[in-house]
Amino acid sequence: MLAALGLKIGLITLVTVISCVLSVQQHDYPVNLYVAEQHNNQKYTIINRNIEENTGDVLERNKRDATTVPPHPLETHKNISTWTTHLNDGHQQLMVHWVGEGSDVIICLARDSSSRSKENASSSALYISYDYGKNFINKTESFRLGDEADSGYAQLDKFFNHPKYPEFCVFVDSTNKKIYYTQDNGRTIHRSDVIFHPSEIAFDEEIPNRYVILDKVNSTRNLYMTLDGGKTFKLIQNYVKTFFWSSGPGFPKVFYVERWKPGGNSTVLSVDDPTNMVNAHELFADAKDFQIKIDYMFATKQSKEKNSLDLYISHQRGPFFKAEFQTELDLSKFHIADVTDKRIFVSVMHTENLSNLYVSEISRNFTQYNFVLSLEHILSYFPDGNWKDSWLEDVTEDPFTDLYRVEGLKGIYITSGSPVYS
Repeated sequence: MLAALGLKIGLITLVTVISCVLSVQQHDYPVNLYVAEQHNNQKYTIINRNIEENTGDVLERNKRDATTVPPHPLETHKNISTWTTHLNDGHQQLMVHWVGEGSDVIICLARDSSSRSKENASSSALYISYDYGKNFINKTESFRLGDEADSGYAQLDKFFNHPKYPEFCVFVDSTNKKIYYTQDNGRTIHRSDVIFHPSEIAFDEEIPNRYVILDKVNSTRNLYMTLDGGKTFKLIQNYVKTFFWSSGPGFPKVFYVERWKPGGNSTVLSVDDPTNMVNAHELFADAKDFQIKIDYMFATKQSKEKNSLDLYISHQRGPFFKAEFQTELDLSKFHIADVTDKRIFVSVMHTENLSNLYVSEISRNFTQYNFVLSLEHILSYFPDGNWKDSWLEDVTEDPFTDLYRVEGLKGIYITSGSPVYS
């Protein structure tokens, strides 16, 4: 099977034993409404060093070159190539990202994990492979904090590749207020000194030099925009909770901002050009959370029932309509597990010990959304909501519902339930 696909497999290892490999995307917000990640979203493989080996030399900065170990004869196959590359790096965590289909570029960010105090964290190291992982070039020298020889090195938090033009990549150092960007897969890297803490980025899907970036450290949560790839930035909004660039067949590209209001609720704004937010339109008022997935927009509001929330749905950027769930239980959190043209699966957390899966019955004009029970006790994880003090908190920060669509078989899903507690 693998041979038929003609896969190349590279094994990248730290200098010591690896404890686990998982994909992580932090969810700072929302707190009660989540959507399942798209398959084409940028995902990283996070490799953590075994915690028992996190001693002594782990904070020492190491700039030795990466080496490649030839594959064992038994590892060769007709259409499969395997090899092991030793980065010889002493950091606590390795963030690995393959740039995308048709590319031989792999980016590896070696850093101390976010759980370590920023004051005690070492500078990061950045390695790039241009031959599918056989060899890595140490690019750390390109991430100095200044032009002086003794200026020190960045503490890179993460990096972002443009979804359509992945050779354009932005690296952020929130601690030192630095942005580094490249337009040629890291062959040339530029530095920008900014006055804010760069945290999260959203690219214009057609213009890689145009993107917005959020400062999550400052209490005012300012949102900035650049039109020149990162040379200059303009403040466009503050008190920003979430933000999206979204388009699709039949509706144009629109920029959405969920902005906090006094009292804890938020207002969802939409605008064609985010450089001119004064022309923004109020899309949804008094929201608790807001999300977009494919043709649908989702928002939550506090229900008249004290401990429950209401879910509102919009189809193809039209008006919002309240969804009705056939249950008397409280609706505490929602996970949009799967979306097709006319069917939505939603996992609802009722209590810390109970989550149920519901499937939609949607009217032809998309003005009525009725959800009926599909499966009780679905295995769903809501961060800070359920499965507290369990093994799930140790292996992922992502919400999920254990629901998988079987490709090629319309309407067929695989799922699993969670233990029932009395």
